[in-house]
Amino acid sequence: MKAEDLYEAMQYIRSAFVEESEMKIPNQGKKLPRRILLIAAAVAALGIAGAAAVSWSLRSAARADANLREPIPEWTEYQIPGETAPTEARVEPQPESPPVKHEWEPETGWQTGLTLDSTLCSGENVTAYLRVPDISPEIAAECAKPRGEYYFDIGSLSVEPSGEAASSNVSYVSYDEAARTVLLRLDVSGTKNAPEIKFAPALRREDEIVGYYSEMTIPVMPSSCLHTDVSLELPRDETWGDMRIVAVNVYASYVEVEQDVTPFGEAADKERYPDVDVHMTEDTLTNEWRDAQYDYFNHLIDGTDAAMADASLLFRDGSRLLITDLPSAFSGDWFSHDFDGLSDEAYCSKDHISFCYETTQAIDLNQVKAITIGGVEYPLQ
Repeated sequence: MKAEDLYEAMQYIRSAFVEESEMKIPNQGKKLPRRILLIAAAVAALGIAGAAAVSWSLRSAARADANLREPIPEWTEYQIPGETAPTEARVEPQPESPPVKHEWEPETGWQTGLTLDSTLCSGENVTAYLRVPDISPEIAAECAKPRGEYYFDIGSLSVEPSGEAASSNVSYVSYDEAARTVLLRLDVSGTKNAPEIKFAPALRREDEIVGYYSEMTIPVMPSSCLHTDVSLELPRDETWGDMRIVAVNVYASYVEVEQDVTPFGEAADKERYPDVDVHMTEDTLTNEWRDAQYDYFNHLIDGTDAAMADASLLFRDGSRLLITDLPSAFSGDWFSHDFDGLSDEAYCSKDHISFCYETTQAIDLNQVKAITIGGVEYPLQ
């Protein structure tokens, strides 16, 4: 046994255990020296400490993936049954992990043991870290590859009461070989006014589902937002009309840029796109209408990106972070849900939109004081 292993185990020994163990040796009438009892207790505790270290490695991996140096209010960690974390690593209080349930029984049977490790709830975005047990090292190694033979997918996901989320993604984060447990990350956006998310992942081997997991309810916790009003006119486009940035909202996982725009149906060049201001059905939808829709949306994206090219978050310690340098959790560095689910008629008349710059690193809102856009500093409150 290494000295450092023994030292590590000592922190898991309860003083009461040692006191109760100070018993007389039979037929000798003497007490064992306290030092010997401590060493013996430490040896016994090594198994406990080892188990805690195994399970805690996944908690540490979740924090590292979220790039958390210090806990923030939007970050919630859940108690894992049987887990005892090192005292200095604990975040109190920890709510209990939500239970899982079975709703139907596929032929291959449900897989059990899915537990919620932690969540980052930020505006309309939720990132959840989940532990999936009983995964062999060989399968885990394939799941870790970008295009491995095995991988996890969304399985089933619903957001209540607003229905399906606007977008979602599930990805591999880490693996603890001793616990045979994979840590997954679930990213869900478009969860406005939703108190919970219901999620049941599936393990696939190529196109075949080889494991169904019990449905878990993920609570959507309250989150904070910093806001500032902005009045920034963007260059006018003769085809697509006006754009003006009117506000910026900063959440723990994304920056939202609100804009007033000329509606799609009013802006288009009627010679090129004569039907864009008409509500189209699937039977009459034209390629010209689709081309106009594509060009209009790209115009909004390009205008927003140009205006935000030098925009930065300013922190209280004097550091800054370029908005365009925020690493994205999805395929691009922006997204917008303003047009999701709209009819063509509503699409044509919408005059207020927002774009969001996402980040895989958690932003501590307590440390953010302002945002600069076009060389102008706007205080955030």
